[in-house]
Amino acid sequence: MIMKIGATVINRSRSPAKSRYVEGPFSEVVKDLKIDATGALSVGPDGVLRSFAGNLEVIDYRQLDSEQVRGFGKQQLSAWSNDVEIPDSVSALVQGTIDGRLVTDETLLLHPSEKPQIRKKSSSTQSEKRSADDLFIRQSTLCAGTTCGSLNDCIPRGCNACYFPNGPPDGRCLDPNPNLPPR
Repeated sequence: MIMKIGATVINRSRSPAKSRYVEGPFSEVVKDLKIDATGALSVGPDGVLRSFAGNLEVIDYRQLDSEQVRGFGKQQLSAWSNDVEIPDSVSALVQGTIDGRLVTDETLLLHPSEKPQIRKKSSSTQSEKRSADDLFIRQSTLCAGTTCGSLNDCIPRGCNACYFPNGPPDGRCLDPNPNLPPR
């Protein structure tokens, strides 16, 4: 069966992947997410949060429910508040009609058609995998909204995530745990 969600077509006739849905707030969703410091996180138009390595390979993912997508979209809107034009992709997340749990095809989960544009660092930058638990600790309120090409651009600013909302060429630093005290 072929189903269309927004701009994404889901083919349910392929082999289903393991569901990686985590109930609860966004901070719980990213808690055990594998992260590559040279990569980025992206919530696609299909409602799936993907962790990309620097080479754009998906190393982990979580299917988000519509409430989680809407909450993430609101965080993104606050990060874009200083910009003149908010991308349609960010506005679509806030509407809350997207449910990533409907994406069950392993090929679509691991090989999405839309990928972030990660800026490459010098060849001396090494890929370092860390647990999301270690990275999502609030360090500063000054990070949200600054542009980033990878997680390495956000960490020095006190932010622990570089999100690509599938609109702009660059990502935006974001703190997925805004209620945690600063380090």
